[in-house]
Amino acid sequence: MAGNGTTQLPQSYSYLDHEPVPGINYYRLTQQDFNGEVSTPWMAAASIEAEAFSVRVYPNPIKPKHATWFLQLSGTTKDIAHIAMHNSSGEIVMQESIQANASQMTLELEKPQGCTAGVYFLKVSYSGRTITRKIIFQ
Repeated sequence: MAGNGTTQLPQSYSYLDHEPVPGINYYRLTQQDFNGEVSTPWMAAASIEAEAFSVRVYPNPIKPKHATWFLQLSGTTKDIAHIAMHNSSGEIVMQESIQANASQMTLELEKPQGCTAGVYFLKVSYSGRTITRKIIFQ
């Protein structure tokens, strides 16, 4: 974000982490002055309680050199998670059912055959709840 120069007035900045992980998340404000000098004057910790069920996709966006990407499911037990990826036209390009075997699972997935660069929507259904995440293949 743009700098405000030297000022005696209070400045307010905000940032929203759209995918915090359960537990303690650490954030730091790094300041770069107009002369290029960098300092980290402030750090904060936020404790995030685990949701009943959460989904995290990374890296996102997925760069062309990455053939694999990761899907992290939290709050799962021993039920089946249904996963479907749709392109922007609503066509299903990937569909799987996975048996959950832990309270947190990380799956390594391959880019679906025929996926071109663009926006896709990953829908994960588990125990009657559905979460959708936007995925970008570059």
